[in-house]
Amino acid sequence: MLAQLSDASGMESWPVLGLLGRACLVVLGMVAVLWVWRRTQQAGTKGMLQVVEQRRLSTNHPLFLVKVGSRSLLLGASPQGLTTLCELDPPMDRAAQASHAEPERTTVPSWSTIGSQWPQSDVSGATR
Repeated sequence: MLAQLSDASGMESWPVLGLLGRACLVVLGMVAVLWVWRRTQQAGTKGMLQVVEQRRLSTNHPLFLVKVGSRSLLLGASPQGLTTLCELDPPMDRAAQASHAEPERTTVPSWSTIGSQWPQSDVSGATR
């Protein structure tokens, strides 16, 4: 008799909805935990060491631009370990960049301009 009442009222869908609701709660809980974990990881970067940028050359070979105090280092990683590739100079300010700017380049005339300025001669060799 109880089975007939549940079929008549549509109660068989409640367990499915309850299962979906629990699954949604689990997923939301996982997202919240990941968000909190990332926030706490970022809060720890206030020290002297900071990874400014990371680029992958291949799956096992990333490059890291690392700032240690006032120094900037380019590090290469491989399965064998880390290697300091170079130490980068601190960036120049705008005034220093202007003083080190490349000189203006002169334009090279095109072939048609050169040809029009060249004296033209006849087949006989006489210049017009």
